[in-house]
Amino acid sequence: MNKKNCNIIIYIEDTMAHARLVLRSLKSIEFPGKIIHIKNSQEALAYINNKNNFTTKKPSLFLIDLKLAQINGLEILAKIKNKNYLKHIPAIIFSTSMLLPEQKKALKLGAAAFHVKPEGFSEYCSILKHIIKAHING
Repeated sequence: MNKKNCNIIIYIEDTMAHARLVLRSLKSIEFPGKIIHIKNSQEALAYINNKNNFTTKKPSLFLIDLKLAQINGLEILAKIKNKNYLKHIPAIIFSTSMLLPEQKKALKLGAAAFHVKPEGFSEYCSILKHIIKAHING
């Protein structure tokens, strides 16, 4: 366990069905930390722009949906990577999109990875285990 960050995932997702599936999957794989679910892009901007949110416990990971309403996930990613107090924290784009240009742009903006959301629950569990192993417990 990463004691400095206490295994906090900031999860930015505005589709509640996807959010429930990810949260259920993290519970199923016994993720040993806290998940902060941010439900839309406006809340995400307010959260990442408030430096006080990150003074005592910094997150271990940002998990960001690409197709957010109003401001897309790539714009949120760019804002995170432009903040000195956040840019070192891995950010993963998690999307239904399989478009290569979007994947390339995410990586160019500083995403640690781009994962396509799978179809079923067991696949969600598998991919989330992989993300945690690679980017939190690494």
